[in-house]
Amino acid sequence: MNRHATVLYLILLLAAPRLGEGRGLDDARRERRGDGLGGGAQRQRRLLQTADDCARSVPKCVACRYQFVQGTVSKAVCLACEQGYVVKAAGRACWCAPGYYRSSSSGECTPCGMGYWCPGAADDEASGEARYACGTNKITVTQYAKWDRECVTQPGYGWAEGNASAPCPKGTFNPGYNNRACASCAGGLTTSAPGADSPADCRAPEGSYYLRGKAIPCAQGTYKASSGNVDCSECPAGTTTAFGEVGKKAAADCTYVLPGHYAAAGQTPGEFTAPQCLANTYRSGAALYSPGTGVACMPCPDNTQTLTGVRGATSRSACLAPPGYGWNATDGTAAACDYGYFKAGWDREACTKCGEGTITTAAQASASPDACYTPAGHGNSLSADGLTLTGFACPVGTYGRELATYGLVDVECSKCIENTATNGTGSTSAAQCVTLPGFGWDNGGSQICEFAYWSAGGSQESCQYCGEGFNTTAAGGGAAARGADSGDDCAIGAGWTDDGVGSIKPCLQGSYKSLLGPSACVKCPSGTTTTLTFAPTALSDCDACRTGFGAAAISGTAPACAICESGTYSFGHTSGGQDCQPCPSPDGYSGAMVSRRGIPSPDGCYPEFGTDAATSSLPYDEIAMSDAALSEAAANGTASDCEAACAGSTGCQYFVFVDGFAAGTSCKTRELGVAAANVSAPGSYILFEIGSGVYLAYNAHSSDWASTGATIGTFTTRALAAAACDTQATCIGIVSNADGSSWRTFAGATHVGATAKVRVSGPAINPWIAEPTAS
Repeated sequence: MNRHATVLYLILLLAAPRLGEGRGLDDARRERRGDGLGGGAQRQRRLLQTADDCARSVPKCVACRYQFVQGTVSKAVCLACEQGYVVKAAGRACWCAPGYYRSSSSGECTPCGMGYWCPGAADDEASGEARYACGTNKITVTQYAKWDRECVTQPGYGWAEGNASAPCPKGTFNPGYNNRACASCAGGLTTSAPGADSPADCRAPEGSYYLRGKAIPCAQGTYKASSGNVDCSECPAGTTTAFGEVGKKAAADCTYVLPGHYAAAGQTPGEFTAPQCLANTYRSGAALYSPGTGVACMPCPDNTQTLTGVRGATSRSACLAPPGYGWNATDGTAAACDYGYFKAGWDREACTKCGEGTITTAAQASASPDACYTPAGHGNSLSADGLTLTGFACPVGTYGRELATYGLVDVECSKCIENTATNGTGSTSAAQCVTLPGFGWDNGGSQICEFAYWSAGGSQESCQYCGEGFNTTAAGGGAAARGADSGDDCAIGAGWTDDGVGSIKPCLQGSYKSLLGPSACVKCPSGTTTTLTFAPTALSDCDACRTGFGAAAISGTAPACAICESGTYSFGHTSGGQDCQPCPSPDGYSGAMVSRRGIPSPDGCYPEFGTDAATSSLPYDEIAMSDAALSEAAANGTASDCEAACAGSTGCQYFVFVDGFAAGTSCKTRELGVAAANVSAPGSYILFEIGSGVYLAYNAHSSDWASTGATIGTFTTRALAAAACDTQATCIGIVSNADGSSWRTFAGATHVGATAKVRVSGPAINPWIAEPTAS
C-alpha cells in the first residue's frame, strides 16, 4: 500500500462508526421488526479493508470499503486507485486516468508522453487506450497532457490548426510553447533565416547597423554587406562613399578618395587603400577615383614643409616655414635664419634677433631661442623694457660661466668670494679666484687660517697644518693667532714641550703648559692632577685630586688638595674634586680604622685592633715577651676594658688580658710608643706583621731579641726574614740583634684565658715607604 492510500484508509477507519455505538431502543426494535429504517442502515454499514483486500476485489485499488446491501451480499467499493488510474463503474473498477493511456502491449496505464494528450477512460476500460498526437511542429510541456489545448508550438514555429504549423518566415520569430502566430521583428530588423525563436534573433539587415532595437542606415564612408547586429564596416583607408549617401551595402560603393590622400591609377574601388599625402605635399577636397588617372597630391612651395611627422595635409595652408626658417610673405616661400637670429615654430613668421652685444648663435637656421648663447666668461643684462638682452665680458674681480650659456636667460657675472681676487676680464670659473695671504680654501670658500694653520695665499689650496703640538703666533711671536701666512709663524703649542731630541712631546697627566714655545711643562700644585691624560694646557686643567689626596671642591685659579689622613683614602681623579673617604670597617668590627696617610684605596685600611676584643680571630692568644717590656694596667675587668685602656694610651703598642679564674684577672700593656720607629737602626725596632708584606715598625725593648715571641727561623737580612714571614702562616713578627747581623721570625702562643692584640698605628705601617708628596 503506498503512502497516500494508507493515509486515506486511516481517515476512513477513524470516521466509520464502530459496531454497536449509538444504538438506542428504537434501533433495536427496528432491527427486530426488520423494517427498512433500522435494518437497512445496519446492512449498509461500511467496513474499511486493507490495500491487499481492495486489490483482490478491485484491481489497482489501494483503498476501499465493503457495503452491505439489503437482500444481497456485501461488496467492496473502491475509494482510491494506484497512480495513473481513476475510480470508475461506481467504485467497482480502476481505469486509466486523464493524462494516461492503456498500453496495448502491457495493458498498464502509461503517461501520455511529450507531444501527445490523453483524455483517459470514459465508459469502459478500452476507452482508456485513447492517445492523440498534437500535430506537426507542436509539443506539450508535460507528459501528462489531458486535453488538446495543452498542445503548443515548438520554438521557431507559428501556430496553425492540425499539422499546419510551419517555421516562422524570415523577419519573424516565435519563442514557442504558446498558441500564437509568429511575431514580426521591430524597427526594421530582420532575421538571418526562417525559424527564429527569439527577439534576440532580430538583426540589422544589409546596409544598416543595430542601435537600441532599430536598424540604422550605415553612415557615409561605411557599408555592411550582410545582416547582423554588428557595426558597419569602414571604407578602405583613405576612401569614402559619395557625399550625403547612406545605407551602402558593398565595398564597391567606396569610390571617392578623401582629402589628404592619393591613389595610383589602375585599381578597383573597394579593393584598395588610399595612402596619406606624403610629408611636404597636400591635396584638398574629396575626389572621385578614376582608374585611368588615379588621384595625386600637390608639393609645398620652396623651403616650406608640413609639420614633422605629419602626413595627409588637406590644404596649402599646411605648408609652413619650418623651425630655423623665416617666412617670406611676398611669395609664400621661406629662407634660413642668419647668425644671431632664430625661429622656433612651424608657422608663417619672420626670424627673431637673439639680442645685442656678444649674444649670438653658433650656426645659421637656428630653430630655437635656446640656440642663442652668451659666450663663456660673459654676462648679460636686460633692457629697461624687459625685452632685449645685451651680452658683455665679465669685469675684473668677477667671473662668468665656464661654458657658453644657451638660451635667452639672464647670465650674471659672479663676484669672487670674500678674501679672494682674480686677474683680467672674461674669467670663466671661480677657480680663477685665488685666496689672500693668511686664508685657505675650505668647503668651497676662502676661510681665515685657524690656529696651527697657515697659507701664503694665491691659490685655492687649504691652509697648511703646522703639525701636532704646534700653534701659530702673530708676527713677532707672543699669543696664539689666526691668519698666519707663513710656516715661520708655527711655534710649539700649549700643552706641548721640546723633547730635547729635535721633536716635541705632550705634557703628561698631572702637568700642563699654557705658553707657546719650548718652555717646560708645569706640574699641577698641591696634590692635584688633571683628568686630561694628554697635553693639558692650563692651570685650570688641574681639576682633580691625585690618589691619596682629597678636597671637597677645587678652585680653577688656585687648585689644591690635602693628603688623606690615617683612616681615610681617595681614589682621586674625580673632576671637580672629592673628599677623602673614611676607611670601611670589616663585618662585625666596631672599633677605629687606621691607615698610612695618602692611601689610594681601602685596601690600605686596617682595624686598630684587628677585631673586637671579645671576638678575637688572631692566630695566637698572646705573644711571649719579658715582663720588663710590659706595664700593669688598672683597667683589668674584661678584655674589652683592657683593649680600651690600650687604645686610650698614646704609647700602647700591645695589650694582653689574662683571666686567671680563681687567681683573678690582669691587663698588661706595652708602652713603647706608636710612632714609626727608625728602621735604619737595626736592633732599635721590632716588626709586627698585619698583612702579607705589611708590618708595623715600633720601637723595640732591649729584651725583644732574646725573649719576644717563639722563634721560627733566623736570617742574615731583614729582607730574607720578611720573605720567610710572608710565607709562614704562624709568623707574626720580625726582630733583629743589636747590629742587625741576625734576624729572626717569631710566632705567638696559645694560653687559655689570655687575649692579646697588637695595636695598629697608621704612621708605623711600612715606614720605609715614603709618604706621597703634594707635588
